[in-house]
Amino acid sequence: MAQVEPYVPPAWAAPLAAVAPKQRLRLGLLPTPLHRWSPPGFPEGVDLWVKRDDLSGCQLSGNKVRLSYE
Repeated sequence: MAQVEPYVPPAWAAPLAAVAPKQRLRLGLLPTPLHRWSPPGFPEGVDLWVKRDDLSGCQLSGNKVRLSYE
């Protein structure tokens, strides 16, 4: 479910602050967690990690919402 939250533009966009939106929609529950998985039959000491994009809150398949870093 999308959440409305305050939006603060990055420092490089300061000249446009007057026309920047005051709120934004968070489309995903991010960051999604990483889980360690030990599949049967794998040798000891092998670390396998799974990125749980299925927990992003997006109920549709296909493209996933990603977190952007500024």
